Amino acid sequence: MLGPVEVRDGAGRAVEVSGTRLRALLVLLALRPGQVVPAGYLIDELWESSAPVGAANSARRSAAPARLVLPARPAEADETTVPAS
Repeated sequence: MLGPVEVRDGAGRAVEVSGTRLRALLVLLALRPGQVVPAGYLIDELWESSAPVGAANSARRSAAPARLVLPARPAEADETTVPAS
């Protein structure tokens, strides 16, 4: 994905997404819509070959705000969203 990352809530309002890691996480999830994304995949992609010892905990901490900004409703047929859970 190129360009800025924009997330909209269920009412179509733009939601601010701050932080490089959170934006990267949202992009990784958007690339696999409707799928369960394994933590190992996210860790490998977010840290490449330099994952810190606590990468799993850090990934969970990054995912918590992602759940708050992602729409909870299912995607319509003509839109791409990432499920909240």
